[in-house]
Amino acid sequence: VNILEYHTYVGSLKAEYFSDGQSYEQVNGKKVDITVKDGKPFVNGTEILASIPASNGMIHVIGDVLLPK
Repeated sequence: VNILEYHTYVGSLKAEYFSDGQSYEQVNGKKVDITVKDGKPFVNGTEILASIPASNGMIHVIGDVLLPK
């Protein structure tokens, strides 16, 4: 449950609005860090590969499983 909640944010965030140095609190209370390198957004060092709009928010496809710090 903790890992799933670490992948969930309450709200809808578009990847094109991310900027280097941002952080967001996840459902489990822990934060993820956003970086931008060469115009590509990363969450905790993992690149956001795609963003899919959904009826209840946005799904960001990443290449790794994020583990709470």
